[in-house]
Amino acid sequence: MACHMPAVASSNIAHTQATDHRILRTPLQGAPARSVQALAQLRRFPPTDNKDSDRDLALAWQSLAEEGMEPAVPEAEKYLRAALAERPDDATLLTAMAFIVQKRGETRQAKSMYEQALAQDPLATVAAANLGVIAAQAGEMDRAIVLWKATFDRQPALSAIGINLAKALCAKSKVDEARVEVRRVLDFNPDLPDAEKIWQELNTSPSKCSP
Repeated sequence: MACHMPAVASSNIAHTQATDHRILRTPLQGAPARSVQALAQLRRFPPTDNKDSDRDLALAWQSLAEEGMEPAVPEAEKYLRAALAERPDDATLLTAMAFIVQKRGETRQAKSMYEQALAQDPLATVAAANLGVIAAQAGEMDRAIVLWKATFDRQPALSAIGINLAKALCAKSKVDEARVEVRRVLDFNPDLPDAEKIWQELNTSPSKCSP
């Protein structure tokens, strides 16, 4: 049964949204930006030269940036770059830095860093999921499907990845496979509006998906 849907546009794919394993929240929304004055400065305590502490401090700043605190972004980038200078093969740091540059629109650099993270840790969920977003937005839907499928199989509770996967499958006219993935999303998140909408569309006659 054919799936009547134009190629998925970038606006139809959930954008990168986190690097703390709560990835790809839908839709793309950040917390309201806070002023510089309202943003507490993060410092190591107690003072130490331990490089593990530098890494933790970098990831703490990145977490604030992830939550929509725009003043935290330059601090996050500064500490992440310093931490990466000491740990250039750290998959978590690479993914965190990729998130920062991807949000800034530097897709090519973000893609490279996600790929480096996956080379170090093939099971890096966030890197794989967000690399799938980049692939889909570039029209590389087959690669996006491979990345999202592997990630969603490992972590089926991550509903946004399942939604992206279903949309990508539908765009490739793989209606039955898309239906399976949406059903898996609903098993974990039965009241998710996006999943319910796609499920209804997949079960109309003829089956269809819409943005």
